[in-house]
Amino acid sequence: MRQLLFTIVFALAAGSECFGYGSIACGNLNNLIYCRGFTDVPSFAEADAHAMELCKNTAQSRNECNVILRFNNECNSIAIAPVPNSSLVIGRGNDTQAAIADALATCRNKYSVPYCQIATTSCDSYTIAVAPPPPPQQRPRQPDLNQATPVRANDIEKEDHRFDFLSDPAFYRALVLAKLFQDIWTGIGLGLGILFVIVVYAKRAAIVNFVIHGNLPYKIETRSQDIEILFVRSQRSNWYGRAIFGFTAQMGMSDHQLLLVRRYWLGRVIAFDSLRRRRQNELARLHLQLAAQAESKPKDDKPLSQFLSFFRTLFFCLFWLLRSLISFLIGFLFIRVNVAKLVRGRLVESADLTLLMEAKAAIEETSRYLKEYLQLAETFDNREEVYEPPA
Repeated sequence: MRQLLFTIVFALAAGSECFGYGSIACGNLNNLIYCRGFTDVPSFAEADAHAMELCKNTAQSRNECNVILRFNNECNSIAIAPVPNSSLVIGRGNDTQAAIADALATCRNKYSVPYCQIATTSCDSYTIAVAPPPPPQQRPRQPDLNQATPVRANDIEKEDHRFDFLSDPAFYRALVLAKLFQDIWTGIGLGLGILFVIVVYAKRAAIVNFVIHGNLPYKIETRSQDIEILFVRSQRSNWYGRAIFGFTAQMGMSDHQLLLVRRYWLGRVIAFDSLRRRRQNELARLHLQLAAQAESKPKDDKPLSQFLSFFRTLFFCLFWLLRSLISFLIGFLFIRVNVAKLVRGRLVESADLTLLMEAKAAIEETSRYLKEYLQLAETFDNREEVYEPPA
């Protein structure tokens, strides 16, 4: 009986000194996160005060700290996720390992990250520090309290996770899709290129005929024994009732003469250009000359002046080139008659009879020139000619 009484007394005495209140405070200093815990005190207020004091003394700086957790007779672990603002996750358990495992699992599942960092782990009678504890003289009351290593928000773990994406199936699916799209575009470009080459090869005769001979026909519809021009005069009224005069000029020649015209590349010989067409062509040539002569001298030898001078020169060169191109394209809107068009038949219309008479005279002159040219060209057949100068 006395032994039982002594046992109860000693148990009550031991229990009277066992406290289970604790707090964890965390702070942020220069993107460094600190968590400090304090346990085994008779009240939460005292635990908060000690935890805040430990947190504020971190790195000899009175940084801002806040109590994030109070606990009683349990183990708690704080994990930091490698996400913006370094979010904290709390894990609980009956012992240290269980609390750490719960914190890591909760952190990974909540933020979908491959790893998390344990900041501190505290139990009702002790605190687990991530780094070795400081010397005892710095911790007079609790030599084994938490002194966790500061954690950087952008460098939480030292492990190399640069190649973790190789184990993700989504990476390979994206890689296959990207390769598939690239192959599709490559195939489309190659197919269009091959199609273009086939079309050009199939139409090579027509392309050469258009570029060199001005789309000169291979067979002439109006055959004749010699070069001649058939003029068919006409007139009509335009949409606002003005009379428009015109004529259709059709050049006739023999098959042999048509062959000679093709041989000597005479299809693009110009028979007549209207005044407006000649003016636009002259403007195009003038603008090309101005582009070639564009030059701006710098005011001094400073780099800024040199750069401005180069910029002005480039600007005026491009400006005159653009003006030349515009004048050249506008020229296509006005009348031009060449030999190939005359062979096919060309309608020339204008409200100005003077312009029509000039065009008719120019076409007649071109027919005489063409006839003389072909007659002279046929004499270059290895024949001999003797010239005797007059006495």
